Order: sequence, then structure tokens, then C-alpha cells
Amino acid sequence: PNPTHGWFTIQLTNWVPDVRSVVTIMDLSGKVVMETQFDADMRIDISSLESGVYFLQITHGTESFSSKLIKE
Repeated sequence: PNPTHGWFTIQLTNWVPDVRSVVTIMDLSGKVVMETQFDADMRIDISSLESGVYFLQITHGTESFSSKLIKE
């Protein structure tokens, strides 16, 4: 859910094994505050981040998706 209190789930329907998949979370200045590799279905824990607005980028091979993420 967005906003979130501490975690969210990523589910890729077009996930291909052996293709690098990365979740990157950046603060409003563009500084990377978290980056992790993931599989087709993964729960991401952001409870250590301060409350605020972040940018979420999901990269799977050559495909990329970006979204705003609100942490309460």
C-alpha cells in the first residue's frame, strides 16, 4: 500500500529468471537510500527509513518502472 508504514510487496508478472532485478529507493535529492536485488515476488522492508516521500525505481533487465513512495 502507498502510503506505507514499513513494508511493501513487489510482484512482477513478466519476471524472467537469470535477469538482474533491482529495487532502488531514493530520497527527494536523488540520493540512494536503499538498493536490493529481488525475485519475482518480494517483500521490501523500509521500516528503517524516516517518514517522508521517496522515489522508487524497479529495474528488471532493460525494463524500468518508477513511482513515488510515501513512508508514514
